Amino acid sequence: MVPIYLPPADKPSDAILAAEAAILGRDGAYHVGSLYFAKQSDAAIVRRLTAERIVAEKERAARRCVWCAKPIADRETFIEIGARNFHESCASEFDDWAYGPSKARAL
Repeated sequence: MVPIYLPPADKPSDAILAAEAAILGRDGAYHVGSLYFAKQSDAAIVRRLTAERIVAEKERAARRCVWCAKPIADRETFIEIGARNFHESCASEFDDWAYGPSKARAL
């Protein structure tokens, strides 16, 4: 298909734009991480791809339990400990692991 007939690309989300701006502020216009690009346009393409990957990884990690690594269902309740998500049962196991068995369970 001829490129002029393709639909326009969707506008990136605010999270992607924020990640891209953070990379630009940290690395500059010609770098992305340790990579140097002679053209700003090439760096901008790689910066966008990197920002999209970072946001996708964060979203994927946010939907998983840190303790058992199983997905957390949309309507399932979860507990947040230290900015990490846990299933309720996994949070109890983590608590026992971190602080020892609770007195209620020991009796």
